[in-house]
Amino acid sequence: MIRPTSGYYCPYCHGYLEPRNMYDNHYYHQYVPQYTAPYYGWDWNRNPDTILGKATWTWGGTPTKCEIGWSYDHNMTAAVGENSPFKCGQRLRIRNVSFVPNQDVIVTVVDQVKKYPANRINLHRKAFEALGASPSVGVLNVEITPLD
Repeated sequence: MIRPTSGYYCPYCHGYLEPRNMYDNHYYHQYVPQYTAPYYGWDWNRNPDTILGKATWTWGGTPTKCEIGWSYDHNMTAAVGENSPFKCGQRLRIRNVSFVPNQDVIVTVVDQVKKYPANRINLHRKAFEALGASPSVGVLNVEITPLD
C-alpha cells in the first residue's frame, strides 16, 4: 500500500519530505538522522600497531614454548610466529573482519611457532568460535592489535 503524501520520498531520511513554507528558516535544512555505520573493513583511524592478517584454529597441545597452557583464560589463547612482534603472555585483541557485524575477542599468546608468518595467528578453537565463525570456515581475515 502506498502512503498518500504531497511530499517527495527521501531514502536517506527514512520517509517523505513534506513541502514547507519557503520563508521558514528551516526550509533548506531537512533533518537527516545519523546512524552509526557498520564496520565493513579496514579502519583507517586504527591503532598504528594493528596488523591485518589471517587466523586459523587449533585444539592446542600440552607443551607450549611459553609454558602457559592452552586452557589459560577459558581457552582464549593463541599461538604466533617466532618472528612476529608479539611475545609470550602478551594480550591481543583479535577482530574478525570477514563477517558483519565484526566481533572481537581478547586472547593471550601462549605459544610461538617456527617458520610462521608475522601476520598469521593460530587461535584456540573456542576463541575462533567466539569470533562468530564456524570452525569449518578454517581461515578468517582478522585485525591483530596488541593491548599490552
